[in-house]
Amino acid sequence: GVYDEKQLRELASVLEDYPNVAILADEIYERLVYTEGGKCPSFAAMPNMFHRTMAVNGFSKAYAMTGMRLGYMAAPARLAKAATTVQSQITSCA
Repeated sequence: GVYDEKQLRELASVLEDYPNVAILADEIYERLVYTEGGKCPSFAAMPNMFHRTMAVNGFSKAYAMTGMRLGYMAAPARLAKAATTVQSQITSCA
């Protein structure tokens, strides 16, 4: 399921009390929403959440690119730098 904007705002409200928590939002299915209205709001768009949200997405689901593992992350520079450091240590090309 996909959280609607009301649910995301409620979650963001709770997270206001925990300013050191970063959010990892998996938005890979944003274009495949079959509920009324068909919207998938981004958690980064919730009040005061932009600066602490890492949104991950990709192309294989929405564009039927079976087998392709091409994805991306949109995040504030400090979080993107940390993610790059981790990613560089856990992936390799053989």
